[in-house]
Amino acid sequence: MEKRTHNFLKGLGILFAVAAGIGTAVLGYVDRTDWIQVAFYSVAVVAIVLWGWHFFLVRWSYQSQAGDTKETEDDESSSKRGLFGI
Repeated sequence: MEKRTHNFLKGLGILFAVAAGIGTAVLGYVDRTDWIQVAFYSVAVVAIVLWGWHFFLVRWSYQSQAGDTKETEDDESSSKRGLFGI
């Protein structure tokens, strides 16, 4: 992914998160909810949307497009038992 595309998607994620936060604040105001609950809930929605957007953006950005990375076998999966002996 090009840097220009990556920066555009980051900006789009921030815009979407802020819009979701404003939307929750408006819904809280319309519902006549206490202002502190509206503020905390709106901040939490913005944080969760930003976290999710960042998670998927990083996955999309650093996927191997040519498939040139080879998978290596972990030591834990081949020779050691798991937590429950499986």
